[in-house]
Amino acid sequence: MKRYFLIALTVAFLAIPALAQGGTGYFAILPGYQFSSSEVESCFVGSLDGGYFYNDNWGLHMGLNYNAGEFDFNDFGLGHLPYSWVDDVYKDSFYIFEIGPELAGNVGPGQLYGQLNIGHTFGAEENEWTYGVACGYRFPINDRVGINVQGTYHRVNDWDTDHLDLRLGVIFRF
Repeated sequence: MKRYFLIALTVAFLAIPALAQGGTGYFAILPGYQFSSSEVESCFVGSLDGGYFYNDNWGLHMGLNYNAGEFDFNDFGLGHLPYSWVDDVYKDSFYIFEIGPELAGNVGPGQLYGQLNIGHTFGAEENEWTYGVACGYRFPINDRVGINVQGTYHRVNDWDTDHLDLRLGVIFRF
């Protein structure tokens, strides 16, 4: 029974583009800065985002996020540890692959949007599930290129960390 359900779910997912009404795709490069939260220091973040709008208001978003992942050991009471041990064990960068629905609407000359995401970290010593939200504004320069401003929140479930960041980048439509 599980097999038939998975096959039906896959076929339904692959049939979604048939519902598209003049859909558009996009790709965005969004470097930014993460503001500190609890035990995570402020650091550089970046993402490669892409998606497809099935109509003017809703679509599917996917993203690959990079986080420098510098932990603040004073919050853990470990500030007295030798630097080399801290650097080797806990100062790891990591990535988050995320996917989720995107809702958008035209506001002025651009597009205001919101995203709900579920994802998973990789590249760290212990990888965990993550979830998050993002909202932003896409301002078109022409029909194919624009400026994208985005605020993002991620929660890494078992690490007990919150990641708030602001990104500014370029978006390409196709």
